[in-house]
Amino acid sequence: MKLKIIQIGILILGLVMLAGCDAQLPFTDGIQKAAPSASMGSAKRGIVIEFQQGKPQNEIFGDFLVGLDISNYMDESVSVSVDVWDVSPLQGFTDKAGVSYFLEPAIYDLGKFYKPFVEKYNLGMFNYQNVKVGDYTQFLAELRYGISADVDVNFCVTNPDYEKDSSCSLSETLSGSKLGDKNSKYPITIKSIKKTIYGADESSVFLNLDISISNEGKGELINPLEESIFDGEILNFNLYALSDSLEFTCRSDDATNSYGEFDSDVKSLPMDLKLKGSSSIKITCTSTLAIDEPLKDVRIKITTDYDYLYKTSTRKIEVKG
Repeated sequence: MKLKIIQIGILILGLVMLAGCDAQLPFTDGIQKAAPSASMGSAKRGIVIEFQQGKPQNEIFGDFLVGLDISNYMDESVSVSVDVWDVSPLQGFTDKAGVSYFLEPAIYDLGKFYKPFVEKYNLGMFNYQNVKVGDYTQFLAELRYGISADVDVNFCVTNPDYEKDSSCSLSETLSGSKLGDKNSKYPITIKSIKKTIYGADESSVFLNLDISISNEGKGELINPLEESIFDGEILNFNLYALSDSLEFTCRSDDATNSYGEFDSDVKSLPMDLKLKGSSSIKITCTSTLAIDEPLKDVRIKITTDYDYLYKTSTRKIEVKG
């Protein structure tokens, strides 16, 4: 009996301590900070479209509303085209096709993502007619947009054969925060860049970059020039130096020629790549860099241009009248 009382006491004490911890929010200069919003900790990227809470309701009886939140998580303004429709045997909802919106950039603070820009699209009030027992509906929405993404990267270079600087690694993989918060909010993301340096001669080095690109946006690439928007997954890739007059040549098993056929030969830039679904693609780029000092800082810019499709839907909703 005593043991049981002790166990209950320990449990109550633990709950009290947890409640006290939950009640504490961080303070800065005497000002209590607001708790971060759910979107700040999410993995959402690019432009995201979602049905608003209660628009439509979980069950429909009589008049109902349909509304969407269109959120931009990127650090640049974007124009989007939105389609909304229902799947139902009932009449009463008006489909929307090609509705255009211009979205402002997300809010960033000192280069760090803070919260998305959200556009509210309220389609209006509707009423299904001639409803019978067992009728249902489902709402779907999709948006399309074009994006020109760019990521700035810097890394050190040293000559391994002449005056090597020990602080600079000859082989280094850049990923995550080293590629910037901006990169992490694009739907097509630069996942990693592996830098490898080889000595060429006394005044130059051979630079090799292995670049990995991945679709992280829960949508798909499209080609708006195709008869069907689902036929194309082409991404235009470019890489150039910001700090030196470097000229890169690149190759990839996912590169295509002007006919859309796979072509893995070494190419000058820019180049087209085919990225299907949520797969990743690998690109290897090389250049010779002049270096006349023990340590050099190199800055490059990677750009990707593509069109993207994002879809969402409600669950099946019972219509009761």
